[in-house]
Amino acid sequence: MDTEVDTFLVAVYTEIDTLLQTTRAPVHPVRPGPRPTMADSEVLTLLLIGQGRGSSERALLRWAASQLPAYFPVLLSQSAFNRRVRRLGPLCVQLMLALAELLAGPTSPYQVVDTTAVPLARRCRGTRHRLFADEAAVGHGGSDH
Repeated sequence: MDTEVDTFLVAVYTEIDTLLQTTRAPVHPVRPGPRPTMADSEVLTLLLIGQGRGSSERALLRWAASQLPAYFPVLLSQSAFNRRVRRLGPLCVQLMLALAELLAGPTSPYQVVDTTAVPLARRCRGTRHRLFADEAAVGHGGSDH
């Protein structure tokens, strides 16, 4: 693995783990049941690294299994990873903002970019109901014809 990716991964993990310890109590309740196989800081690190890579969650887990087995020896299944990401969503937003503040210095070698897809309004029944007559137009995609 590349030394810069290695250093970046360790830096992101340590910052997330430190921030997670300071913000966990008011935001993140402890759930009953067995202890999870991956720590929340590991799941959040993979999520943020995946956001920077711009790939799908499935491709992220495949990449982590092949390129990062020393850092993540135990990976969750795809559905378990998705459930943990959804449960940690509000906490992830707080951590992203805190990391953005840490990396905002003028001499910082890294930048934070949000590449999360945001669903937009689409024209449903636009030909029959003219509520969004001028604003809505037919888009280009799989479900808009």
